[in-house]
Amino acid sequence: MTIAIKNTQYVQEKRQTNLLRALNHTSLILSSTLDLETILQIGLEQSQIIFRADGSAIELVNDEQKTDYLAIHLNPNLPGTSLLATQQDMAKKTLSDLIFSHRYDEVFIVDENNPALFPVQQTLLETGIEALALAPLILGSDVKGGVVVLFKKSHAYTSEEIDLLLSITHIVSLAIQNAMNYNKVRTQAMHLAYLNEIGGALTGSLDLAHVLRLVIDGVNILLETERTSVFLIDDANNELVLRYSNEGDADIRLPAPWQGIAGWVARHDQPALVNDTLKDIRHLRQVARETGYETHSILCVPLKVEGRVIGVVQVLNKTEGRQFTHHHQSMLLDFTKWASIALHNAQLYHERVQAYQKLAAEQDRRLTAERRGNMAAIILDMAHTMNNVLGAIRVWASNLERMMNKKPHCPIITFDHQIQHIRKNSEEAIKLIGNITSPIEYVEVAPVDVHVALTYAVDNSWWPDNITYQKDYGVDVPLVMADTKRLETTFHNLLSNAIQAMTKHGGRVVLQTRRADDEWVQITISDTGPGISHELQKHIFDPGVSGRDGGLGVGLWLVETFIHQFGGHIILEDSTKDGTTFVLTLLSARAV
Repeated sequence: MTIAIKNTQYVQEKRQTNLLRALNHTSLILSSTLDLETILQIGLEQSQIIFRADGSAIELVNDEQKTDYLAIHLNPNLPGTSLLATQQDMAKKTLSDLIFSHRYDEVFIVDENNPALFPVQQTLLETGIEALALAPLILGSDVKGGVVVLFKKSHAYTSEEIDLLLSITHIVSLAIQNAMNYNKVRTQAMHLAYLNEIGGALTGSLDLAHVLRLVIDGVNILLETERTSVFLIDDANNELVLRYSNEGDADIRLPAPWQGIAGWVARHDQPALVNDTLKDIRHLRQVARETGYETHSILCVPLKVEGRVIGVVQVLNKTEGRQFTHHHQSMLLDFTKWASIALHNAQLYHERVQAYQKLAAEQDRRLTAERRGNMAAIILDMAHTMNNVLGAIRVWASNLERMMNKKPHCPIITFDHQIQHIRKNSEEAIKLIGNITSPIEYVEVAPVDVHVALTYAVDNSWWPDNITYQKDYGVDVPLVMADTKRLETTFHNLLSNAIQAMTKHGGRVVLQTRRADDEWVQITISDTGPGISHELQKHIFDPGVSGRDGGLGVGLWLVETFIHQFGGHIILEDSTKDGTTFVLTLLSARAV
């Protein structure tokens, strides 16, 4: 009897030693890894081995998404296990529901001594499970899942087995907690590194379009989303404007009061996390119908600078149908701290550039208007004076003609030549006055062939024997928007200046045309003459400025005026020795 008792004690001590060794082994294995899936798989296998059970299961429960991980491990060496393997789908659902519903810190047992409620027992029997013990997985102070050991045959769990299951579960819980903490720290480190990287890129640019693209790409990568949009508030019109999305630049304006989830976030200065848009009355469903894009979930946060909302970032649909969490919301809020500053800076810079360009254009317009106004006053005064003079000539010519008629004996041939000469010069002077006053008259532009206008100018120019011209016309040059007569006059004035500059030593004029892009046509007129001094180049288009003695300084002023009337521009390329080159750019008729 004594020997039997000692043998029993020996067996129990040996079993306890083996169990302690198994627990220690399990603890060592689990502490050697920080991979969550590996920890769960090891926990499954060790639970089944230590209990010599037919199967085991572990599930982690997430309150926002019921199942993060559920696995059932079956012992292939035990007889009859293959029958359970054919019922894994039912068993998996049953165990998942059981673990999710049992959120208490005590062990849940179904065995010979603890029959389950009838529905649970019936379901377990259908899956081939006759006994199971469920121990809670406690992370921190909350139950976040459970560990299950199960048997296909009738079984009664002992208090020793319950303690053993709690020990295994405690070891697994610690390993899971370590892995989750590690993953959290690693994820945070990765996010911080990414935020630092994207933040540097954002704040390193003042190009608003570039910053908007960085924001869209950054959010899509950070949160793994399908679509992202940036709305900015237009204070001048009290509108919420969709400025940029995955598709690029946009200009969709929401008038006050701003509607939709984006409008609600902008008005209330609060983030919005919506994982079912059908149940949220703020969602504008007509947008989905108009765009053909179905939105299931939305995460939207305000863009703020110094406590003031300047817009919102709206994210639509996580990839693979997943849902947004408050962790995603926190990440997006951290990201928008950088994005808000970058967008605000870029927006201010963009506004300053526009204001400067507008001011510069206004100053240029005012100076040009003043310059042309002065010249117009001079021309009008000249025209008035010349008209008076020419009017007197006409009167004199008429009186002379009447005298001839009253004195028929006076030889007509004596006066006829003089009269015709007076009349011809009078008409030419009047025509000249019309040409001088034309710059201040309104002009209608229409499609014009630049090659035809150049040909007219060439044919009507005087070409000395020592001067030649060369044509280099593009084959795909479209019509341009201009007035035919004024464009011909422009080319004629430029050719006349070039010819006069080369009359003494001779040279060559080169005429070039090409299509600059889809909207503009470029015409270049260059010569091999003596060029123009740097000092004169600064004022070459001013009225009254001429590069030759006796010049009136009206020709190039007329040229620039006509080109501006056509909506184009002209520049004089810097040249002092190798001739003179004018580059004219006119609007293509295709662009209108």
